[in-house]
Amino acid sequence: MTSFLMLILGMIMGLQTASAQEQVKEQAYVTYANGTLTFDYGVKPTTGNVYDLNTAANEPAWNTVNDKVTKVEFTANFNKARPTSLSYWFVGCTNLTDIDGIENLNTSKVDHFFYTFLNCEKLKTIDVSHFDTSNAIIMAGMFSGCKSLTSIDVSHFDTRKVLVTYFMFSGCESLTTLDLRSFDTQNVNYTNHMFAACTKLKNIYISDKFDLSKVPENYSNFMFVGCVSIEGAIAYDTNYYNTDKEKDDKQFANYKTGYCQKVVGTMGDELIGAAGEPLRIIDLRLKDKVKLDITDPEVAGASKASYKRQVTSDWGTICLPFAIDVTDEANDCYFYPLDKIELDKGRIPVKKMTTGVIAAGVPMFVKRKSHEQTSIHVVGTCGDNELVGLVSEPVNVTDGDRLVGTFDAVTAPSDAYFIAKDRFRLASDYTGKDNTIGVKVYGYRAYILTDQQATAKVSSLDIDDADTSTSIGNTANDTDTTDVAYYDAQGRKLSSLRKGLNIIKKGALIKKVIIK
Repeated sequence: MTSFLMLILGMIMGLQTASAQEQVKEQAYVTYANGTLTFDYGVKPTTGNVYDLNTAANEPAWNTVNDKVTKVEFTANFNKARPTSLSYWFVGCTNLTDIDGIENLNTSKVDHFFYTFLNCEKLKTIDVSHFDTSNAIIMAGMFSGCKSLTSIDVSHFDTRKVLVTYFMFSGCESLTTLDLRSFDTQNVNYTNHMFAACTKLKNIYISDKFDLSKVPENYSNFMFVGCVSIEGAIAYDTNYYNTDKEKDDKQFANYKTGYCQKVVGTMGDELIGAAGEPLRIIDLRLKDKVKLDITDPEVAGASKASYKRQVTSDWGTICLPFAIDVTDEANDCYFYPLDKIELDKGRIPVKKMTTGVIAAGVPMFVKRKSHEQTSIHVVGTCGDNELVGLVSEPVNVTDGDRLVGTFDAVTAPSDAYFIAKDRFRLASDYTGKDNTIGVKVYGYRAYILTDQQATAKVSSLDIDDADTSTSIGNTANDTDTTDVAYYDAQGRKLSSLRKGLNIIKKGALIKKVIIK
């Protein structure tokens, strides 16, 4: 009898323990309060607006409050959750502006990304850089209608299992670039309207893995409709979407004959793309002081190329990787080659180029056309193949009086002259000054070297422009062409510059120069 009672008691206690464990079961859940949608993991609350996660392509129950949501928060505990679907999670969150803790969203088990962020109109950024999409089969409409989204990093997305991508980026009106090089689309069979109405989208970077050969006819229609800014092998043409001329758009989802580009290099952290046959950069706009690095040997050149630099002085140096036609009116500066240096007189006589083409990589002096200019703009000129040719290294001579160009920032040799405030100055005079270890010359510029031997090293050089009879450092009214006269500190006339303080007189101009 006692044994029987003990057995009954044990069974009751076991049931109570199981019941208690049932009550404290942890799970993923969602709550809504005061405009915030919170994703959490733990013991599910029994009061308030509480929801379970959805599965597959089913809509989540919290969609009823999405129009009120202004903020989404993923708690640290939510990283324990393993949702299988993100379908419709934020659909219609038209007032959503912030998503916090999205790094706590583990997507490794997710197979459905069906319209996940549909019409999140106010979101400017979405950090999906950590998303694991290795099990994804549906990405249709994932970012559709996110018209304020300026960028989205999907460069790591694994799409090998994905079947449908229709409307994936449609209506992303503010996007300018999409890096889809990781997209392997071998199993995709439906891409209608994938980029539709992306009106500012210029660059779609893909690889040879972007293969839509399995997409049936009429299942890729209107992929690029409204992409009026797109840059690829062909220009956007609205006639493609006339009723009587409609074409199956998968044929334009390539970089050889379509609207996409292949990444061929970098410029800092910016990707450089090219398209067409032969492969060409569509519009190369060099960033000042940022090195261009073309890594694909198949690049034949650029359809057009340009360079812009902010300036505060009249004179400067330039060395660009493309050729320049000096007669092109789009150039708002003058070009001067280095012919010789008159070291004993402390000057560089120059004459403006009025005709001809400066070969790619050849360094030059430049002068802005007016004192009011705050920048200079230079354009490349096309060769016989109707492309702007590009070189990877400057074209520099190794002896004599010479300009040494650079495409990247370098430290000038101690015996070099660099330009600052309209005058060339000796680099060694500045080494060690104010803890300076050397003089940096930025990319797309040049410095001067000479093999001339002087009795005393000239600390600075002026440029004498033969076309205007003025030199760096002169006043605007100094047009006197009288020979230069040199004097020492006591006023005694000298035959040439000497070590120490020199007084130089040229017409109305008088200045002091120290020779070390």
